[in-house]
Amino acid sequence: MFVVELSALKKIMISILKNSYFFVLLCVLFTHGLVVRAQDMQAQTLSVSPTLFQMSANPSQSWSSEVRVINVNDYEITVYPQVVNFAPSGENGQGAMVPIFSDETKGQTLAEWVALSGSAFVIPPGQTVSIPFSVTVSATAAPGGHYAAILIGTKPPQTSATSPQVQTAQFVTSLLFVRISGDIVEVGNIREFTTVDSIVPKPEVEFEIRFQNTGNVHLQPQGDITITNMWGAQRGIIPINYQTHFGNVLPNSIRKFNFSWTGESSLYDIGRFKAVATLGFGENEKNFVTSTVFFWIIPLKQIVIALLVIISLLWMFSFAIKLYIKRMLTLAGLQTKVNLNQRISTPSYDNKPQSPIKVITVSRYQTVTAPVRQSVFELLQNIKAAHAVKDVLKILVSYVYKNVFFVLVILTILLVFFFVVWFFNGTHTKAKLYDVAIVNPDATIVISSDEIAYKTTPAYELKKNEQKVEKTSFSIEIINASGELGLGAFARRKLEAYGYFVTEIKNELKRSDKNTVVIYNKTNEEAALKLSQTLDGAVLSADPDIADTVIRIYVGSDTKSN
Repeated sequence: MFVVELSALKKIMISILKNSYFFVLLCVLFTHGLVVRAQDMQAQTLSVSPTLFQMSANPSQSWSSEVRVINVNDYEITVYPQVVNFAPSGENGQGAMVPIFSDETKGQTLAEWVALSGSAFVIPPGQTVSIPFSVTVSATAAPGGHYAAILIGTKPPQTSATSPQVQTAQFVTSLLFVRISGDIVEVGNIREFTTVDSIVPKPEVEFEIRFQNTGNVHLQPQGDITITNMWGAQRGIIPINYQTHFGNVLPNSIRKFNFSWTGESSLYDIGRFKAVATLGFGENEKNFVTSTVFFWIIPLKQIVIALLVIISLLWMFSFAIKLYIKRMLTLAGLQTKVNLNQRISTPSYDNKPQSPIKVITVSRYQTVTAPVRQSVFELLQNIKAAHAVKDVLKILVSYVYKNVFFVLVILTILLVFFFVVWFFNGTHTKAKLYDVAIVNPDATIVISSDEIAYKTTPAYELKKNEQKVEKTSFSIEIINASGELGLGAFARRKLEAYGYFVTEIKNELKRSDKNTVVIYNKTNEEAALKLSQTLDGAVLSADPDIADTVIRIYVGSDTKSN
């Protein structure tokens, strides 16, 4: 029986091998079809505008608007809109799409007040279609915030016998935030403000703010986090929800905001830092809340080196003080004389010989500064007695060799003095470069300190003999490489006044260049020359690797003289 089964299995294997090329061909075709289908699904792209409607309304009020859907694909797409309620989900600003349950909500949710003009819309390739909708607020609508979302997907919504289902292959969303008038309660607080690490080795700190909304309408907290070092000098400002419609906190929810700050690494910016978060919110009445957190920047390597230097200095000063006292006593004429014949007259109970008396005689009184004055006096007398420059040099070399430790101590004291002055000047520097990262669930946005300073930098006014440039075919990127806050912002204001288009300002935290450099492609040589003249003779540098649509400017410290 076993032999028969083995023979049958052998025949099956031979048959598969003979026809394997059909099987392989079938697999390739099937796999290719799946890949093409997957690529088509991935290439399918939709966008919607606007992405957020914010409005105020009264009970029984009606209004109409539209959502524009853009098909950027090269083929026709049919989209199906539907309306669902929107509720907070988690602390990262994300929301949950809640289908309409009319039997339970009984017309009191925003999604039930929205009426769409159609159920399916065909969008030709590269075209835009408007989807009209209207909102009729219920007469018994509760005061406060109501939230919904218009989902526009590539598959029609499916409904079951019990409840509707949100089911789309791909969709884009336009949110509706409606504020119903009445007894509006705007109450919020900073539930928690912390740093991820309280002790860091370098100026790179991550912050977390958890804002709680205990009112009945959505709030958008706006403000900043101000960072100062242990001497009170400002080291960074992190903007929160500036110039944005998003960042709202829905009622009875908590939203977490994440930020990171990166400053310049320096020896004098160590120690205890303070960060103060100040947030304002409310439309009826502006309310403010604050919270403070402390953190330490302790570079262990630099601290160990500093401790070794301090210990060495203390030992050197201690040894120098002993030598100084010995020299002062010598100049004062203090001598210790031992009289071996004179004994102490007090009785001795153990019959042991008593120690000789030490007789100290003082010939003259000397001040504490006597060793220094004596040493300088001798040096000056020797120099006066010298007859040539060569002799003076020999005297100085001999003096240093004779008093080498004393000279080293004096030089060390001077170096310590200059270091202390330099350190305190650095700690009290008001403006330094830094970068801020705003962490969102979808992406992280990095903002330079000069981008923040740009908002408060006054506009540059052209002089009578200065003219704007004509429309250019390139954009400008500005990198502040001067190490001084605000120079990149000033350069942007100036170039924009001349008519140039500046896309962004970045920082180079580890550079402190003196000269401003314009980097360009050879095709923009004439424009770069004009830019150099505008920036008062900036250095020109041609780079074949840079695109001809961009000119990059590294701002140096010479910009502040403009």
